[in-house]
Amino acid sequence: MTTPEHPSQPTSQQTPVTFHGAIPILRVRDLAASVDHYVRVLGFATDWHYPGSIASVSRDRCSVFLSEGDQGTSGTWAWIGVSDATALHDELRARGATIRQEPTNFAWALELQVEDPDGNVLRMGSDPRADVPFGPWKDMRGELWFATPEGGWRKAEDGRAENGTAEDGEARNEKAETPASPVSAAPVSAAPELKEAAEQARRAGNLPEARRLYEEAVALQRAGDDPLQLAHTVRHLGDVLREARLPHLAEPHYAEALAIYRAHAGEQPLNQANALRSHAILKHEMGDDVASRRSWEAAARLYQQLDQREGVAESAGWAARLAWRSGDLSKAREWLSAARAASDASSDPTAWKFVREVGLELGG
Repeated sequence: MTTPEHPSQPTSQQTPVTFHGAIPILRVRDLAASVDHYVRVLGFATDWHYPGSIASVSRDRCSVFLSEGDQGTSGTWAWIGVSDATALHDELRARGATIRQEPTNFAWALELQVEDPDGNVLRMGSDPRADVPFGPWKDMRGELWFATPEGGWRKAEDGRAENGTAEDGEARNEKAETPASPVSAAPVSAAPELKEAAEQARRAGNLPEARRLYEEAVALQRAGDDPLQLAHTVRHLGDVLREARLPHLAEPHYAEALAIYRAHAGEQPLNQANALRSHAILKHEMGDDVASRRSWEAAARLYQQLDQREGVAESAGWAARLAWRSGDLSKAREWLSAARAASDASSDPTAWKFVREVGLELGG
C-alpha cells in the first residue's frame, strides 16, 4: 500500500522489497553438451540439471542458467565481474575456451570476451589498469571501435590515424594514446594472406582459428575500396560460423555478402551463386525451407547461365526436393528435369547420385 502523497514510497506498515542478484538465462541447443562445456572448459560447477530442459551452473558467486531450446535467443551477452581478467584468460585459453577478444583495457574494466558453443558471449572483467592504454571494442559483428576524446566511439576504418587520415590534433593524440590492434595496424593488402591462412585452419578442422583469421581479413577489407573482395571474405566467414554450428552469427554475414553482390549485379555471378548456395544450406539447417528454396532456385539460375553443371545439379535438385515437400509438384518436376539434365552432362558421380536420390524421393 502507498499513500497519495508518496505513491511510490512504502508506508510504515509495508516492508520494502529487496532485489537479489540477477542470473542470466542462456539458450542452448544441447543442454548436456553445454553443461559439459561450462564445467570442463569454463571451470563452473553444476548446481542442478534437468536433462533436456534447464540447468544451473556456477563458479564462486556467479550463476548461469542454461535452457535447451527455450527462454531467449542464442547469441545472448552476459557480463561477469572477476578478480583478475588476465589470469582468467590464461586459464581458459589453456582449457581450450574460445576467446573472442583478448583482455583489453577500457574505462570501466579490463575485460575479455569468451564465446560458448551456442554463440553466447561472456564478457568477463576485472578492475581497469591505470598503466595500460585503452584498446578497441569488438562488437557483435566482429567490428572494432575506438574510444574518442569526446567520449564517443568510432569504427576502426573511419579516420584511422595510423593511415594518416586523421584531420585534427585530437585524433593524432588518440593514436598516440591508443595501442594499435593487430587488425588496425595491418594494411589492406595483408587480407589475402590472412584468408589463405584461414582456409588452411578450416581444412585442418580448427574453426576457432579460421574464424579469427577471417574476422581480421574482414576488418582490413572494410577499410579498403573493393566491396566484391569484402563480400567474398564475408561469405567465407559465414561458412566457418555455419560449420561451427553458429547459424545466428552466420546469417548476417551471408545477408551482407548477397547485398553486395546484388548491388554489383552481373560482375561476379559465380561468387554470387556460391553465396546463394551457402545461404540456402543455412536456411535449411535453420528449418526455414521457404527461404532455402528461394536461394536454391536463384543459385540454380545463375549456375545455368554459367553452364556450371555440378552447381545446377545440386541447386536444382534441392529446389525440386523442397518444392515437392511444399506441395508444388509442377515446379518440383521442372527443377528435377533441370537437375537430371545437368547431372547427365556432368562427369561428377556425386552429382548423379544426389539427383537420383531426389528423383526417388519424388517418385521416380
